[in-house]
Amino acid sequence: MKKTRRILALSGVILLIALYISTLVLACFQSELTKGLLMTSLAFTMILPIIIHFISVGIKNTEVTLGEDSSDENHSEEDSFEDEEGISKN
Repeated sequence: MKKTRRILALSGVILLIALYISTLVLACFQSELTKGLLMTSLAFTMILPIIIHFISVGIKNTEVTLGEDSSDENHSEEDSFEDEEGISKN
């Protein structure tokens, strides 16, 4: 899963660099088409990091969930002890 997150981060950096370059290039030209492309590039420059963040959080939550499932199988009833009040002692 760490490899997936690294690939996602690297692809995000490459896309952001491409968006910054395209924004700078499109800002130099005067045309109706380039105006629309410039606005789209600016919008994606703000939206792309948010999307990458949500995907990264989803991957991290998946890692945690998978880690908890595998660790639950390794614990037996003998591993935790409870005293008379029901407070668990490990």
